[in-house]
Amino acid sequence: MIVLLAFHVGASAQHTTVYQAPVASPTITTIAQSEQISEYVREVFQDRDGNFWFGTNGDGVCRYDGKSLTYFSVEQGFGGHAVRGIVQDEGGAMWFATNGGVSRYKSGVFKNYTVANGLSHNSVWSMMLDKSGTIWVGTQLGVCRFDGKSFIPFPLPRGEVENPTSGFTPRVAFGMFEDRAGNLWFGTHGGGAHKYNGKSFTTYTTKDGLAGNYVRCIYGDRRGRIWIGTNGGGVSRYNGKTFRNFTKKDGLSNDRIYEILEDRAGNMWFSTLGSGCCRYDGKTFTAFREDHSLMINGFPARGHVQEFLEDKDGILWLGCSGGLFYFDGKTFINVTKNGPWPVSAPQLLPDVVTRSDDAALFRVPAAKPNKNGAANTHGDQKTQGDAQKSKLPRLPDEFKVRNILEDSKGNFWFGSWQSGVARFDGEKLTVFTVADGLDMNQVRDVYEDAKGTIWFNTGLGICSYDGIRIINHTTNRDYSSKNDWKLSANDLWFGEDDGNKLEGQPGLYRYDGEKLTFLAFPLPKFRGHDVEYKSTGIARGKDGKIWFATYGSVIGYDGRSFTFMNNQSGGFGGSTKTDLHVRSIFEDSKGRLWIGNNGIGVLLHENGKTINFTQKHGLGSQENRRGGPLPGDAPKGSPSLDRVFSIGEDSAGNIWFGLHGTQGYGAWRYDGKSLRNFTEKDGLTSKFITAIYLDKRGGLWLGGDGVFKFNGKSFDRIH
Repeated sequence: MIVLLAFHVGASAQHTTVYQAPVASPTITTIAQSEQISEYVREVFQDRDGNFWFGTNGDGVCRYDGKSLTYFSVEQGFGGHAVRGIVQDEGGAMWFATNGGVSRYKSGVFKNYTVANGLSHNSVWSMMLDKSGTIWVGTQLGVCRFDGKSFIPFPLPRGEVENPTSGFTPRVAFGMFEDRAGNLWFGTHGGGAHKYNGKSFTTYTTKDGLAGNYVRCIYGDRRGRIWIGTNGGGVSRYNGKTFRNFTKKDGLSNDRIYEILEDRAGNMWFSTLGSGCCRYDGKTFTAFREDHSLMINGFPARGHVQEFLEDKDGILWLGCSGGLFYFDGKTFINVTKNGPWPVSAPQLLPDVVTRSDDAALFRVPAAKPNKNGAANTHGDQKTQGDAQKSKLPRLPDEFKVRNILEDSKGNFWFGSWQSGVARFDGEKLTVFTVADGLDMNQVRDVYEDAKGTIWFNTGLGICSYDGIRIINHTTNRDYSSKNDWKLSANDLWFGEDDGNKLEGQPGLYRYDGEKLTFLAFPLPKFRGHDVEYKSTGIARGKDGKIWFATYGSVIGYDGRSFTFMNNQSGGFGGSTKTDLHVRSIFEDSKGRLWIGNNGIGVLLHENGKTINFTQKHGLGSQENRRGGPLPGDAPKGSPSLDRVFSIGEDSAGNIWFGLHGTQGYGAWRYDGKSLRNFTEKDGLTSKFITAIYLDKRGGLWLGGDGVFKFNGKSFDRIH
């Protein structure tokens, strides 16, 4: 594992500058261009299957599959020689922004888009895939978006360039970004940055505090702040109200910034034109300058840094004017066609320094009640040896995990069935219970809002944690009861699942970023007992639609109308012969709705039709079947898929099901063709799995009687 914290430079003064001296060597190593991946690597991208794609400035695109390199150029049907952007769409196709238009690659075939297909210019400088799956590109003459067939111009506000420095115009968007609220940002050449909220534009220039009007890149960090790199003005950090600018005076090695990245440890990285790169830990700038001991065609290998990528294993990659490099935690290593390639290692958790001489770092005291209501830290004495071996503390034996969240600061949160909620900050576990302000120790969901506040959905109501104290919102009734149904990008939804004792009617809670509101379900005439409408799960669809799972039905809301699906309404089309008992719901990347049931298996709703997925694969259980066995039930005593309490999707598009029952246990993985059961022999020592979570780097986590992480073949117990 590459641990970037190993390079942390401490300083008491704000914005201290630490410069890394050039490598002293009496011998200058000259590497021929032919030995490099390419003389100039502009883009580095890792796809869902783990393949690396290297976009070059003259050799097309190169793919590395872990064994060999494959080059694609115009001779193989690629659109251009220079690559300036790479994305992968929801269907797995690769898209490339080139100097000859846009190229799409799927199943070994290229399809190229040019001005004949709607592009405003064939020279494309940037590319973005937004949350809805739309492809955006910035060309020499403006921004265009892909409508599924062709590209459509998307005019930006007209900007006037003061003292133009090149042949580019303000219509060129070198940087594009979608923030967590769904706003689209476009950085232009001389016209500043434009923010589009779906209806109108807001333009930011030096008159508003921006560091420079020539914008090269835009990036959003975990805290929701926007970072804007300029060509000559340094970097701006925007908190939603004001700009804070950083230049060479603050420690940047160069004010010409081409790329920005936040690593998993929370450090900000800035690439420069002509002066290597810089890392900023919130207090200190560390400059990693050109490597004059390594010359490519007469120029320092790391003079111009064009691209950053932190891969799924936590390794930091750099695309430079002298080729491809990666950071091993101490130095930058040049990767040529003959390597050396970094050795991947299963990651543990972010921000963890795994030094063999520092076992005490992870040893935490046993839990003790606290009279002041402060949170208690826990250490499991019986498993302390295992904790030291894995360098991670273990959850108490009684702590059964119900849900998992990775917050914007890199902390992991684990909600439990009856033991409160635990936070792991990279060093210790902290458990919050009713003694710390929770209204109940059963924590069904954990969310984070746009401001970084953590929210808990308990068995009795809603609580929030601002980093200092826990606030109880339902017992104190500090929310609006107005039944105002609506949808927005910042909504947090909380199911109400205790007999509707507080409100007296079936419904749920919504937090829109400002206020908490209770919303009653507009129940149809065919409704049965109120118990059928206790909320058991919530899922957000690709098109923004929200799905609410209840014990007896599934309810969809698209911002205008409701969809009800249960046996009475006919929405499940007779796919079940007994009452529903929904315990989980999930919409996958293909728009399919998966419904986990306690007793009749998994229902799959696709294109208006519903099938019993479990019965189709012969994985029902006669022992657990309510109402008797059905055709396709598995033989008595064999593994089943009938009590599904959690559903998720991994970065490769596989669907995972977590089980809770006496017959089936562990987890199942569906790859689109067949199912595989993971149990104790695969390291999954928990017989029940009630949480499936994909972290920010594509790691798959499962929670139940412990916390487990998938290493590609089996599971490692993390806590």
